[in-house]
Amino acid sequence: MKKSLFAVCAVMALHTFAPLHAVTQQAAIDAAIVPGAGYYGSGVDTSQSAFSKQLEAIGNKYMDDMGKIKDAPFAGFYKNFNVLQELSKSAGLGEDSVERFLFSVNLSRVYANAESGQPPSFGDVDVLGAYVMKKPLAADAMQKFIPAAIKLFADGKPTPNVKTQDFSHGGVNGVSVNVDFAGIDFLPFPGEAPKLPPFAFVTLGDNKVIYMGYEKDVKAAIDRANAGTKTAFTPELKKLHDATLAGAPVTKHDGLLIWVAPKALRDFATTMGDQAVAGGMLPPGMQPALDAAKNFQGLRILMDVSDKATGALNLVVDTPERAKTLRDFLEINALGAAKMGLYQATGKNLPFAESLKAVADGDSVSINFTATVDDYATFLEIAKKQLEQSPFIIEEDLEIDE
Repeated sequence: MKKSLFAVCAVMALHTFAPLHAVTQQAAIDAAIVPGAGYYGSGVDTSQSAFSKQLEAIGNKYMDDMGKIKDAPFAGFYKNFNVLQELSKSAGLGEDSVERFLFSVNLSRVYANAESGQPPSFGDVDVLGAYVMKKPLAADAMQKFIPAAIKLFADGKPTPNVKTQDFSHGGVNGVSVNVDFAGIDFLPFPGEAPKLPPFAFVTLGDNKVIYMGYEKDVKAAIDRANAGTKTAFTPELKKLHDATLAGAPVTKHDGLLIWVAPKALRDFATTMGDQAVAGGMLPPGMQPALDAAKNFQGLRILMDVSDKATGALNLVVDTPERAKTLRDFLEINALGAAKMGLYQATGKNLPFAESLKAVADGDSVSINFTATVDDYATFLEIAKKQLEQSPFIIEEDLEIDE
């Protein structure tokens, strides 16, 4: 009897504790998508490409310049960017340390609340990102890196109040971060400051996978990983994810972003469009755009990087015929206006602007583009000048509680 009881207890112990240490890298990846996701992104390491290396140099100079602007928002981040880079590398978190990444967001509760007149809440959002590292990280990488990185923001204004504490769930450890925007009035939302749920940063999957997201979503993903459960795409996301574009799978690109358009958006476009037509307020030539909005299925952004960045902004509708009509509309109207606007903003014909072209492909239309290092430098220069002309001047300081 004693022997049988010992055996039962041993089996129960194995079932209780084995999952806490058995999360493989693949199990962590399989569990990393939030259920019901309508946003999905993925990418691979492109840090060794000629384009990325040149961008790094330009980006570093931009950060140095921004750090010199008096009262620039988050000046501490700009001033300490080089320190942050070194801190990241020492923790095994440099840009060239990442093999690939993926993230997902579920806004279905936000859409449902909006339809019923409920105010939006960050708590209704599910969000999770996962980074797959080339080499295993130290077991306490997040506990050391996150608090140290946060301190680098302390020199800037405006900044939220941030508190960090240890996180542990399902045998996985890391750091939980609480962000409080009370008193920060530069946000684009008037009234009461938004309340964010706590964020969590953890390592799992043989310390080669980082989860970051709302604490509730990180916990749920850890539970899925421990159970060996793979998250299934919704049918709408699966259709956009499994498709081909220009003869190649959309997943074969260096970077991919997918947004599934909610039915509420199509319903809204239909209502507003019908009212505009009935009231005679629809501008001439806008019918193709209205028809596309009524039947909009989703958006895909594809990116590839070599000595330059090439990509496509892909709009998915319902039929090939509607896609061709939308292509003609975009080519004649939208792209011409976009090129003119870029010229007016920069004073020159950018390679990016000259590359813009609309192409129909099945039930979708792509706005193809090419971005050079010069394009990137021009856009950063414009951003810097705008901040120099009207910087935010906010008096709140960052408070860190550990």
